[in-house]
Amino acid sequence: MLGPELPAAVHTWFSWCDGVEDAPGQSIGDCWVIPGYRPVALAETRDDWYVELPYPHWVPLLRDGATDLHVAAWSAAGAEPVVVSLLDPGDPVVEYGSIAELVAVTNTCFARSVYALDESGLLDLVDDAGYDAIYEEITGLPAT
Repeated sequence: MLGPELPAAVHTWFSWCDGVEDAPGQSIGDCWVIPGYRPVALAETRDDWYVELPYPHWVPLLRDGATDLHVAAWSAAGAEPVVVSLLDPGDPVVEYGSIAELVAVTNTCFARSVYALDESGLLDLVDDAGYDAIYEEITGLPAT
């Protein structure tokens, strides 16, 4: 659906998770895989997205309930995609050097109970300092 020059990491991402199936009584918070974001379905990648990036190729991976996104973005065929955070308002920011980094940070946050259910049953970031430490440990970048 997305073309033969799609990076292997993006193919792998969508083989793991192709969006979220709607269910009766479901809220958007029930769909979060990281606090505030749900996975984008492969079919949604063809939607009209009003995004400006300094990369010629990109595919949305995660979205919130409005306009904020995390996208895989790359410059040329064969290039490893970075993960760019697009917050509205704001400029695009490379948040992860690869999809593997995004997955590693996410998995470690769950393993160390940095992501957990809050009192209302929604997935939440419950340890800001813990997240910052994990992010810096895995990405080698300072947390912002």
